[in-house]
Amino acid sequence: MTDDILEDDDLLFAEAEMPEIFVSRAVLERMKRGALLYPHEETGEALVGVRMENGKRGVPFIYLLETIPPMQNVVRQWAHFSQGDDWQGAIFNWLSENWEVYRELRRRSYGKTNAAKWDLPLEHVGDWHKQPGMVEPSGADYRTAKQFLKDNDLSFIVTPIVTFAHEANYAPIEANTLIFTDISPAVRVDFWGLGRRDRNFIPLKPVPSHLPLLPAVVWWLHDSTRMDLEVAALEKEGLNVMDIVQYNVDGMPPLETCFVIYRPGSKKAILAITPHNYPKQKPAWRLASLQIPKEGEGLFEILYKKSEAVPSSALAGWSGDSHALLDGIRLIEKYLENQ
Repeated sequence: MTDDILEDDDLLFAEAEMPEIFVSRAVLERMKRGALLYPHEETGEALVGVRMENGKRGVPFIYLLETIPPMQNVVRQWAHFSQGDDWQGAIFNWLSENWEVYRELRRRSYGKTNAAKWDLPLEHVGDWHKQPGMVEPSGADYRTAKQFLKDNDLSFIVTPIVTFAHEANYAPIEANTLIFTDISPAVRVDFWGLGRRDRNFIPLKPVPSHLPLLPAVVWWLHDSTRMDLEVAALEKEGLNVMDIVQYNVDGMPPLETCFVIYRPGSKKAILAITPHNYPKQKPAWRLASLQIPKEGEGLFEILYKKSEAVPSSALAGWSGDSHALLDGIRLIEKYLENQ
């Protein structure tokens, strides 16, 4: 299916008609930081947010909540930037799972009208891109954006361009421009978007806003090596890691990462409930008798519901910064031996 072409006159936006885009302070800070970290190269990040249809001139209302940087296989060069990897996808899944918890809590706590404002799925709504000395997306950006819209069956994406202000002093400051002089060198961001039926990028007027906060990246994505080492140490000790699951233990996001750990022959399984910022924050520990889950049930969930907390005295001296989960397991097993 080919895209319909709009007439040029339909693409001219008077300032008063310019569609708005609502941008969190966190997103703006990420853009500024990215520009300073890579002053001579192109760089960028995925933009995560929510969209509401029925905006001006067919452009949806878009709220930018957070960014996701690429971590693997990223290419940053002068006049070239390529991103996109499994790590970004995993972070998006983590943010989306927590966002769904947030949506459910709002449904319970607010009236339908207030809850509905944010009762929308989290989406990858575009990418910001740093291009030295440029304030508009390039022809290559246009082709990439068009293909992205088609591949993902989207109606509209956001494509802000970031550069240093002194490199773009030839370009006038427009309603779609923000310049940050609180850092040196000053950073300029020009906001653009593109719809499936558009033949040119559309300027978007940025509105810095206080928007819902998304949680920090969970510890095993922030440091995947630690997760690998933790599990390897448990298995080397002869322990079975029977389940690792994201679970809403305390009823509030962010989700906890929960382990079911069992030593063959033991009467109890040990549940290690790690917060999203483990090891900075200690896990909670619980004990449960083994049960066989029914079809459709999760092992951790059925054990957790009938578990009991391990006394804090049993784990005296344990610190996540200097100890591993295995050290906590050993202390708990010693406690059980003395019961």
